[in-house]
Amino acid sequence: MRDIERRVARHGTHRAQPHADRARQFMPFAALKGYEAMAHGREFADIPKHELTAEEARALSDTVSELAKGDVVRVTWYDQGAHRVTEGPVAYKDESLRTIRVGTADIAFADIESIKPV
Repeated sequence: MRDIERRVARHGTHRAQPHADRARQFMPFAALKGYEAMAHGREFADIPKHELTAEEARALSDTVSELAKGDVVRVTWYDQGAHRVTEGPVAYKDESLRTIRVGTADIAFADIESIKPV
């Protein structure tokens, strides 16, 4: 009991924290920044990239050369271990950099598997 009396004399009486401050101490803590995103990224197995045949590559090249700014297309492409489908207008096509922008996605010609007009 004397320990309690000494503590009260030294530090004053105990006051409860407001609810908002008390709850803050129980917020999740991430000891390793970026670990959760990395672990989530490993949940899915990488899918191998589809290699185009010579005939598919020629047809794709012809389709890309005919595209103009504003054409609405659906592009199937390979991006970081997964196949993606992007649909939207062609914002630009850069033959020297070998890229095309569909909607907000910049896509390298080498990653494109198919392009179809919508």
